[in-house]
Amino acid sequence: MIVAVFALGNSSDAFLILRAGQLGVLAAMIPAVYLLFNLVYSITAIPAGIAADRYGRKRLMLVGFVLFAVLYSGFAVAGSPLAVWVLFALYGVFMGLTEGIQKAFLATLIPEGLKGTAFGLYAGAVGFAALPSSLIAGVLWDKVSPAAAFWFGAATALLAAVLFAVFIAGMKLKPFFGE
Repeated sequence: MIVAVFALGNSSDAFLILRAGQLGVLAAMIPAVYLLFNLVYSITAIPAGIAADRYGRKRLMLVGFVLFAVLYSGFAVAGSPLAVWVLFALYGVFMGLTEGIQKAFLATLIPEGLKGTAFGLYAGAVGFAALPSSLIAGVLWDKVSPAAAFWFGAATALLAAVLFAVFIAGMKLKPFFGE
């Protein structure tokens, strides 16, 4: 459910591309900006997985939620093409930190006989949140401002971070209160 809250503010990457164009990135350079995102994502995924194994998946997931909030805040206030390049690169770091680690963490929580069901529910929750996420972002973009769409995403990411921190704290208390 926490990932669904996060996903509600994680609108389509098309909004990032629109914002890049709005901030002065030439249309011919948009593929290069997106290539940078994918390159950084690819480069950071393996080291992030190693770090998650060493320092804990929960920590990296929490860092990921907060990083996303910072990134979307950055897209809300950005004022130059250079800012777009930096934000897209950092967005690649976010994806490298979180994409596989969320699923790996989920696998540690679920009993063996329910893993398929749990991953189906996870994918369903994220997918179910995808449509309203982009609809909300589109309405905010059109009726309020482009920045409002990104502020909404940042707010849901911060809410997910707080909920996840509470969840982690509850996991630590569990041994004191039994199963």
